[in-house]
Amino acid sequence: MNLERDKFLIEQLGECWHEWEQQIPGRNRFTCKICQAITMSHNFKLGHMIKADYPENIDLSTWQGFGKLKELLDKKELLFDLIEWNLENIDPMFHKIAIIELFTKEKFASTVYEFLKNNNN
Repeated sequence: MNLERDKFLIEQLGECWHEWEQQIPGRNRFTCKICQAITMSHNFKLGHMIKADYPENIDLSTWQGFGKLKELLDKKELLFDLIEWNLENIDPMFHKIAIIELFTKEKFASTVYEFLKNNNN
C-alpha cells in the first residue's frame, strides 16, 4: 500500500479516506473525522480492542483496489483520457503492450496517480 498515493486518489475521485478516532475515551464507538461515519468495535478483553467493524481504507495496489479505482474512473468518465495520456509518448508499435501493462494491478494505481497529478483533475 502506498498511503500518499492511495489517499490522494481516493480523495480526488470523491471518496472518503477514513481517519478514525474514538468518540469517548474508553468507549467502543469511533467516528471518521472527515465524513462523520460512525462504527463500533468489539472488545473481547477489557480495555483492548480486538476487532473493529469499521471499513479500512482500500489498498489500491490489490485487485479489489484496481476494481474500485476503475469503477471510479468510469463514473468520472476519465478512463479513456487516462489511456490516451498513457500512450502519448509511446511508439505506436508498442501501444498494445502499453495498454496491457497499464491494466495490471501493480501499474494501474501509480499511472492514475501520475495522470491526475499532471492534469490537475
